[in-house]
Amino acid sequence: MSPKPRKYNLPNNLTFDKRHNRYRYFNPITRVGTWFGRDRHKAIQRADTANATIAMLQAQRDLAKGMPPTVSNVIGLYVENVVPAKPWDNLTRKNHLFALNLYEREFGKRIFAGVDRIFLGDWLIHRCRTGDAYNKKRTRLIDLWKYGIARKFTDLNEAGATLPRSTSQKLEINRKVRKRLTTEAFWVIHEAAPPFLQVAMELSLVTLQARAECCNMRFEDYRDGWLYVIRDKTAADSDMAFIRIEETPQINRIIEKGRSDGVLSPYIVHCRPASLRPQHQQNKPHWSYVNPGYLTKTFKRVRDEIGVFDGLESRECPTFHEIRSLGGRIYRKLGFPKKYIQSLMTHTDESTTTIYLTNPEAVSEERFRIVKADLRLDKLPEV
Repeated sequence: MSPKPRKYNLPNNLTFDKRHNRYRYFNPITRVGTWFGRDRHKAIQRADTANATIAMLQAQRDLAKGMPPTVSNVIGLYVENVVPAKPWDNLTRKNHLFALNLYEREFGKRIFAGVDRIFLGDWLIHRCRTGDAYNKKRTRLIDLWKYGIARKFTDLNEAGATLPRSTSQKLEINRKVRKRLTTEAFWVIHEAAPPFLQVAMELSLVTLQARAECCNMRFEDYRDGWLYVIRDKTAADSDMAFIRIEETPQINRIIEKGRSDGVLSPYIVHCRPASLRPQHQQNKPHWSYVNPGYLTKTFKRVRDEIGVFDGLESRECPTFHEIRSLGGRIYRKLGFPKKYIQSLMTHTDESTTTIYLTNPEAVSEERFRIVKADLRLDKLPEV
């Protein structure tokens, strides 16, 4: 049995040795340990590569012996040969790898050709509450089975033989559980929030950007009367992701608020971390950088501490992402056209905007579309 990761959500077979302050990888076949250095990000990358390679070698060894490959074997080959060629952004890739790890944990030891549509259908129903979540996991399984067919591990796409589920909002189970954030609740949370979270909340509300864009905004991106923004999620697929927001007095005030704490940081949203230990700073572009995940957790902590949504289950309470939706609804209530809001949200499809309402140096300046963000925080209507 491979050693379990002890801390920091490390990949299988990778551990952190406190005594030597280094990461160590244990080969599950040879049981030999190898030092992977002190850099957490590089150690994780090397461990993921090693795990995929070992899974591929194990699958090939089993095939050579005439042993049928397991689901785990096929996933290892898929990660090694298919995932690198997928045109995914970092978040999408991370979500897919997380899903593959889930499949491996829950039925990875089963013989791949022996997993049928009945098992997969029952598993999907058990694991997924909404039709959207069901269909996403089903699509990933279908792609995995397509690879299995291409490698002659099986003849039938058993995942494709499962029935898709309706995502219609007429079904109560598909309706959004999370409550909307109101203007009143926004200000209550804002008042109790630490300075960096206040800046992020104001940026998101006025510019309609998501948490990753808020965390990645630099002071140098605000120049010559424009705030340059690249939405990482869609940057590879559409020029809609490249915008420059015209300077306004409100944006000026938010930027100045970001500078006012005396911390020398290149990022508009930043904070002085509680710990500067190497293991806490690895994989961060700057010691003052606020990770999007930490931003979400801080918002949740403040929200729960003040009890503004007491009585609701955790999954029903608004998250930081709901600020974007609130800003869109406020713009709409103030009479701004839907196209205006769509441009700020960098949506390629107007229907996406409707749902919300109900590396820069390498990019030429001409690629950035001119948009405006004229919302004023001192004149917000209640929505």
